[in-house]
Amino acid sequence: MSSYRNSERRQSSIGAKKLLSTVTMVIGALLVVIAANASDQEMKAMESASAQLFPTDLPAAEWVQFSTAGFSEPVCGVVYRLQYPVTCGLPLGCLDTGCVDLETSGLLGYSTIFNSHVPRCGPLNMPFLGISVGGETWVLCDPARAKPSKHLTVARSHPMWGCPEIGRCDLWPNLDYGQTNLERQLQGVSIVKEIHYWGHYPVADLEYETDSPISVALPSWPHTGTTTS
Repeated sequence: MSSYRNSERRQSSIGAKKLLSTVTMVIGALLVVIAANASDQEMKAMESASAQLFPTDLPAAEWVQFSTAGFSEPVCGVVYRLQYPVTCGLPLGCLDTGCVDLETSGLLGYSTIFNSHVPRCGPLNMPFLGISVGGETWVLCDPARAKPSKHLTVARSHPMWGCPEIGRCDLWPNLDYGQTNLERQLQGVSIVKEIHYWGHYPVADLEYETDSPISVALPSWPHTGTTTS
C-alpha cells in the first residue's frame, strides 16, 4: 500500500509539473497573441504619447466615464486598485478550456482548467509577469494581497488536483502560495507600487506603477484560434 501511494504521489507530482509548464506557456502565448492580433489602429492608440491603456487618475471602486485607447467614444467602467480587492478577478478563458482568474493583485487566482470545476482549484496566488532593467528585477504583483491559502482545497477524487489538506497543496508543495510563503519567495526583487485594474469582460486592462525606468501595461483577453471570445 505504501509503495502504491508513493507511486501515485510521484505521478501526481509529474502531472503538476506538466500543468505548471502549461499554465506558463498559456500566459506567454497570451502576451504574444495580444501583440499579434491588435489592429494597426489599436497599436497606434497604444503607442500614443500617453502610453496608457486608460487614465490612472480616475476615482477608484466607483462607476466613472472616461476616454481610453481603442474606443472612439467615452466608455464607462470601474477601476480597482490594490486597496480595493475584489472577490474574484476577471476570468481569462474560453469555452471548453476552463479559466484562470486574473486578480487585481497581479496574481493568478482561482482556476477551472483541466476540469477542476467543483470546487474550483485555488487560489493559485501565482505571479506571472515581471521585468528586468539594468540588473534589477520587478515582479508585477503585490504578495500582501494574496488570498488566504485555506481556500486551496479541491476534491480528493480529482486525478489532477488532489489537494485535500487545508492551506497546502500536495501537488505543488513549494508553490503555494499564501502571503507569507509568497513574500519569502520574492525576497530580493522589487514589486509594484500600484496596480490600476479595469475589467470590462472579456478584457482586463492593467496599468502598473513601479519605480523602474519603463512603464508597463497589460491588455489581456482570452483567445481561440483567430477570434477572441
